[in-house]
Amino acid sequence: MHCSFAAIIVVAVAAATSIAAWAGELVAPSGRVLDSDVISGGGVYLSGTGHGIQSAVGQTAIGVSQGASRAVVNHGWPPPDPEPLQVAGPLAGEKYLNDPTHSFTATTTGGVPPYTFQWQFSTDPGFATPAPISAGLGGHPGDPAVTVTIGGVIPDSILSFGPMTIGVVGYYRCVATDTDLTEAISAVVFLDVQPAVGATDPVGGHRNTGGSMTFSTTASNGYTPYSYAWYKSPNPTPLSNGPTGGGSTISGAATADMTISNLQLADAGDYYCVVTDRLVSGSGSTKQTAAAAMTVTDLLTIAGPVPAEARIEVPPGWQVAGSGTLRRQGSEVLVRSETTALEVQCRPG
Repeated sequence: MHCSFAAIIVVAVAAATSIAAWAGELVAPSGRVLDSDVISGGGVYLSGTGHGIQSAVGQTAIGVSQGASRAVVNHGWPPPDPEPLQVAGPLAGEKYLNDPTHSFTATTTGGVPPYTFQWQFSTDPGFATPAPISAGLGGHPGDPAVTVTIGGVIPDSILSFGPMTIGVVGYYRCVATDTDLTEAISAVVFLDVQPAVGATDPVGGHRNTGGSMTFSTTASNGYTPYSYAWYKSPNPTPLSNGPTGGGSTISGAATADMTISNLQLADAGDYYCVVTDRLVSGSGSTKQTAAAAMTVTDLLTIAGPVPAEARIEVPPGWQVAGSGTLRRQGSEVLVRSETTALEVQCRPG
């Protein structure tokens, strides 16, 4: 008996073969038809690229379709129901303005492959009015200036688009449909887009030895929380809390406000901060502030009998202030006080 069914050619022989003997895989060279046997009592089905034809008397002819190379023979008829269709992923995203691209990946399992996919966008997490995303320039409903590509190898679907703009901020999901027209929808995820982190510049100033100085910056944009690192130029190593080794002490070195107390002459210099934000799907953005200059001079205190006086060597252009009478003489300033002590402060003009 010879049977033909569409692209399937099945050749039956007189001798019947037990189901157990057929369990396993039928293999034929690619492009050839594999002869099959007739199994009494049915009870088998094929998966993969093979086909089975069940006759009215309960016999099942087994074969491999033309052009195919193999089929798997299984016990039991009819075949079991497929696993439920499910879509895993994508993951939420965080990007910066003008980043070149972002991608979402959804993976489908179960159902009856092959699958088709539709990506959707909404500004509403409930997707009351989902907008389909299509490939090409203008394919993103949030911003027509964005270019979209949709690819991936089944069971994966990959949605990519860019550059990043405020218009693409919103909610995304993937709808998968299998051969039986069963649909499954992925979880809804949010994509956020922010400008890169920014920071204000600290302000410098003049201080006397023994005093304190606080440098401050304010971070903005990007993704919180922020991290801070203060530096004294040109040293590339961040400053740390605690004694400096020269008599002063640093606190808040990893915060927006760093203070140096009990200042010494060696603390004079230029200070700046590097601010870094937090980004889930990347390394974050950084902002280095401009440097703020701090000058430190000694506060001269003279104690002695009334009247007290002193001569102070002052660089050209420097200002002098004090509690007594001050009179400049060339590169010196004569200070005289009618009290038991006088204080003199020198600083750049």
